[in-house]
Amino acid sequence: MERLRTTGMVIPNDPNTQIAYEFRHIKRPLLMRAFPLNDVACDGGNVIVVTSAVPGEGKTFVAICLALSVAMELERRVLLVDGDMARAETSGYFGAVGELGLTDVLADIRLSPEDVIMGTDVERLLLMPTGSPNPNTTELMNSDSMKALVQELAVENKDGIVLIDAPPLLATSEAAVLTGHAGQVVMVVEAERTPTTVVEEALSQLTSTDNVRLILNKSTHRPRKHGYYSYGYGYGYGYGPGRR
Repeated sequence: MERLRTTGMVIPNDPNTQIAYEFRHIKRPLLMRAFPLNDVACDGGNVIVVTSAVPGEGKTFVAICLALSVAMELERRVLLVDGDMARAETSGYFGAVGELGLTDVLADIRLSPEDVIMGTDVERLLLMPTGSPNPNTTELMNSDSMKALVQELAVENKDGIVLIDAPPLLATSEAAVLTGHAGQVVMVVEAERTPTTVVEEALSQLTSTDNVRLILNKSTHRPRKHGYYSYGYGYGYGYGPGRR
């Protein structure tokens, strides 16, 4: 918990921090899409991929904070999957680099998801690390095994969220493949750094779902009402300069 505090992340046992308040707004429409009151959920709506256009925009920070925020829900649990094979920052944050994980399940039919899913110190938060290095990560992500795995995880966690931290869309080909397995996509955009043309190019990669939301990160402008403001395409968040 102290590490969460020192890195500025959501702290599950301290729900009154500003960051916890902000992610409460971020998660609400995602949860409503996954678990609507009319019970008509979007296809695979409880599988959410977090990505960005290019590296350095803060998508891993957002993925972890979003997972922590969802884990605060009394009736929801969250499985955080590290799908960023090149950097494995989520696995590193939880001290799980080198542990069996996603690639191992996809490459070895003898392994099941339960063999690689780890518990964390946060109640209702589970982790699937990236797993062992594999030269065929794109092929693994695009395989029938990956599709079947995501479907299995979605069913096994039907009352919770499967949250996948994916690579940046314009940095690797795995990201677009991963978004194809999700019912919802969250794309993190760094304010005042990522050009509109780059954002548009990244969005053009998302051909498998219309359920895409944007989070504006690292904004130097003072946020409007409680830091939350809507855009025509999804929603945005502004954070203080230099914090993410």
